[in-house]
Amino acid sequence: QRIMSCNTFKFGCDGGPATAAADSFRHFGMAAERMLPYMCGKIIPLDHFEQVSTQCETFPWGGDEDTCAAAKRNLAWSYSDAFRVQGETQMKHVLVQGYAL
Repeated sequence: QRIMSCNTFKFGCDGGPATAAADSFRHFGMAAERMLPYMCGKIIPLDHFEQVSTQCETFPWGGDEDTCAAAKRNLAWSYSDAFRVQGETQMKHVLVQGYAL
């Protein structure tokens, strides 16, 4: 829920690139789903396409002011950046730089 509701691109239920998730992690940190349950499907992700939710038609896609709150951030989790790599050589280069894949 946090990725959809807390990205500056406002991408959510209509899809979006991985950069939207990276943006959310960078600006708001990561949160466990148990802290911010998925709201666009009556909290049953497996039934997402069978259920209709009017709160998920536009940004913030079922989230509210509490969704992006710093208190929801899991401080034990860290995020450095997103990378696009192609092939083993580029993967090795990223790892040598100290980033995890």
